[in-house]
Amino acid sequence: MANKPKIAARLLVGLALLLVAGALVLALMATKDKSPATVSQGNNATETPPNATKEQNSGTRVKISNDRHELFAVLNDSPTARDFLSMLPMTIAMKDYSGSGKIGYPDRKLSAEGAPARIAPAVGGFTYYAPYGDIAIWYTDFAPEESLFELGEITEGLENLKNLEGQVTFEEVADR
Repeated sequence: MANKPKIAARLLVGLALLLVAGALVLALMATKDKSPATVSQGNNATETPPNATKEQNSGTRVKISNDRHELFAVLNDSPTARDFLSMLPMTIAMKDYSGSGKIGYPDRKLSAEGAPARIAPAVGGFTYYAPYGDIAIWYTDFAPEESLFELGEITEGLENLKNLEGQVTFEEVADR
């Protein structure tokens, strides 16, 4: 009978340790959510982490079109955007992704070596998701993502993006 209090005390200590560990995990998660890479809920602003640099637009225009709609993007000068440009012209199947954008898969993955990640894509963002090798164009802001690289931005025809599905052609076009 003397062992029952000792067992109960050990169980309470174990339970207390689990609660403390859980509280520490929650505190770490809350700290991570307050990093500069998060999206502000109040004004939909995004911040870039201090070690990432936004690539300047290269001025290279890309026409994105299907049989009914067209958009134009300007690529940045990142290694990933240059690799994408080397694949043009190309036609790929595009589909809706999570009610936030359109995605499609080029014939091969792009190089993401040395390219800064976009982190939090915004409306009109033209991006590449390295783990799956897909191109994504956003018509809403989207959650921060470490493996999402900015290729450029949509400069014309953004209103057509929600209707851009099926076989979509990407081709370099001359500046206006």
